[in-house]
Amino acid sequence: MPSLQQNSPPPANSVYRATPRAAVISLVCGILSFFTLFIFVGAIFALIAIIAGHVAINRIRHSSGPLEGEGLAMSGVVMGYLTLIATSLLMMTLVFIYQPATQKLTQYRQQQSQQHASRLYFAAEAYAQDHRGVYPKQWTDLEGHYINTFDLQDCLRSVHSFKKTSQPAFKLVSHQRPVLPAVSSQVVVIQEIAPAHINSIAVVYADGTTELIANPNR
Repeated sequence: MPSLQQNSPPPANSVYRATPRAAVISLVCGILSFFTLFIFVGAIFALIAIIAGHVAINRIRHSSGPLEGEGLAMSGVVMGYLTLIATSLLMMTLVFIYQPATQKLTQYRQQQSQQHASRLYFAAEAYAQDHRGVYPKQWTDLEGHYINTFDLQDCLRSVHSFKKTSQPAFKLVSHQRPVLPAVSSQVVVIQEIAPAHINSIAVVYADGTTELIANPNR
């Protein structure tokens, strides 16, 4: 026979306490913000956790009893703020690492461009010696005898992009031959072709000097 205690109604002074959804959302998003910190989605979850947590805490404190879960909401808020701080520190670290690395990469590419330009210059000069001082009309005129095919392709490949394009990275600049010694350091004979976002390009003067100048395509 069932006991009377099991069928008895709850005491008159008992109060039903519920947990607001905002508190649960705050806790869940706070946890997710930690696990997604390194893909920078964590900041979004952190903001949701902070906003939902403050909304839940405000509702719970003004409910005077019927609502509970302030601890859940507070945990979500704390994790949200910690994630935002960690994200800020991570971004600052990446900036400090990225800038020097970018500068070194730019310097390396500029050196490569100058080396390629110099290599093409010596090949073009060798061609001119065999053709009464006349420069080649196109780069393929050098292929084989004055520079091997692999080196020519390597020199004409842009160091500023990983994509293969049909456009060569350098062009032969039309100029009068022979070049007078007095102006040989001012007459450009080979010029790099670079995208507009590249600040400097390599050029070679008639005396063989290589230099970096402002990119005219900018």
